[in-house]
Amino acid sequence: MKKKEASARIKINHLLEEAGWRFFDDKNGPANIQLEPNVKMSKADLTGLGENFDKVKNGFVDFLLLDDKGSENGFNESLWLKYADMHKGFCLMYDLNDLDSFHCGKLSKCVNCGVYKGGTRIYPVYYSNESHDATDLLKLVMAQEVAQRLGGSLPESIQKDLKPLPWEIERNSLIKKECHKYDEEWRMIANAKMKLPAMIEWVPKSVIIGLRTSQVDKNLIISMAKEAGVKNIYQSYIDETNSLNAYLLTDV
Repeated sequence: MKKKEASARIKINHLLEEAGWRFFDDKNGPANIQLEPNVKMSKADLTGLGENFDKVKNGFVDFLLLDDKGSENGFNESLWLKYADMHKGFCLMYDLNDLDSFHCGKLSKCVNCGVYKGGTRIYPVYYSNESHDATDLLKLVMAQEVAQRLGGSLPESIQKDLKPLPWEIERNSLIKKECHKYDEEWRMIANAKMKLPAMIEWVPKSVIIGLRTSQVDKNLIISMAKEAGVKNIYQSYIDETNSLNAYLLTDV
């Protein structure tokens, strides 16, 4: 299993390079792959994640592919219609490179936080109309639940039918039907069961106010954004190309 995982990671790294994604600055341009917060990695570490995966002491990290502006699309009109009450809401934008705004592990309440202790990883959702068979995952989950309730290990006859399922939880958690593709959704997946609500403490870089947001709601959004330490507040509008855009509010 270790050899297969190592080979897969080497292949993934090569495919990323061929597609123009970079972990480090080079002659082709600046790095455009964002690692998990507070994670630093050298080129030697990257090699270790592939060829010497089983010997890496600190395990492995996940990464996020960024566009040339380092952010996702805040002007997806389908999302404004569906989730922001027909442009009456607001959109929060986060800068994954701004570690000063990342508060996980820095606050007193983080001591007993499952998100900080266990970590959560961020993945893009995969959209497909092809059904996925989750039978093996359900068997494993049920077996783990039974073992926990019994306070011991399961009989060998049951254990031999259980399959190791690397990435199976992620695979089952990240699939949505093709008709939802416009959501461009990302999801956080926890490494263990956590007491809800579970969340990442991260101050947004900016907030975009909707086209049809009422003045009362707009004032409330601005007030809350300033109190939370959000640096940039934008008002959305339709530009000369008939596209959704936003301008910075300088008088708030």
